[in-house]
Amino acid sequence: MTEKMETSEKKSPEIVLNSGHKMPVVGFGCAIQPVPPTEQLVSIFVDAMENGYWHFDTAACYDTEEALGGAVAKALEIGVIKSRDEQFITSKLWCTEADHDLVLPALKQTLGYFSHHIFFFLNFFFW
Repeated sequence: MTEKMETSEKKSPEIVLNSGHKMPVVGFGCAIQPVPPTEQLVSIFVDAMENGYWHFDTAACYDTEEALGGAVAKALEIGVIKSRDEQFITSKLWCTEADHDLVLPALKQTLGYFSHHIFFFLNFFFW
């Protein structure tokens, strides 16, 4: 049985962004293929939080946003984190959603998984 780390022990070094927000310099990438079942992903993400990851990078095309949102909710429920504000989550707007009429619905969908607590990194790939 492993001991849980104190919150102060879980924090990785941070940098201060131009906005004044602090971003952990170590992050957990959420892209995985094939995508495991949601319950398994939730468990993986909660384990990552218990082991000191506070910055998560995801994207709608990874198909892991919903599981990460569920993991944040579960981590709150079981006391791994005290507030959603402890997490720094980045996501990406994919090029297929870059059309004027698709941007807002895509952003709202992603925000819905995280109760509107997310920092966006807009990333467009042009082939």
